[in-house]
Amino acid sequence: MMSRMKVNRDKARQWDSLICPKIKKVLENNSKEAGEYIPMKADDWHFQIMGPYDQHTIDVIQRSCNCRRWDLTGIPCRHAISAIWCRNEEPETYVHDCYIVNTYLKAYEPAFLPLTSQEFWPKCDLPPLLLPTYENRPGRPKKMRKREFDEPLAATNPQKMRKSGEAMKCGICGDEQ
Repeated sequence: MMSRMKVNRDKARQWDSLICPKIKKVLENNSKEAGEYIPMKADDWHFQIMGPYDQHTIDVIQRSCNCRRWDLTGIPCRHAISAIWCRNEEPETYVHDCYIVNTYLKAYEPAFLPLTSQEFWPKCDLPPLLLPTYENRPGRPKKMRKREFDEPLAATNPQKMRKSGEAMKCGICGDEQ
């Protein structure tokens, strides 16, 4: 864990952009698709985005689009980027704070201090911890597990023939029932 924190910290210090590289790629892909949409201003902060097959409403103040991608991910969707460009602003400024490099660095800033081996730990007067006791439940153990209510039944072997509709015979006298 200690080395993973250090690797992530060093990796983030090498990034030269405002947002993380993977988020930057997502934003670039959304920007390529944003060219297909035409923004129509309702006021400075609200837009109707006309697309080739659909239309969406954008609220720049709330950072929301009715496609809900911007709401759920915090990354402006293609509709939102079209509206942001109409305001002559950069989409990077509308990315959620959790994707900014400084926030990433703050998350990995605290260092885990190395630990000594167990032989150097202080001794404790308390009794050692024991495993919880396991009691067998009464009754015959189940052969099959309980299925969830929405889980489909197990598929049967298609090569196996069923006995339904077959006449039953007595094993002693041979009469059919």
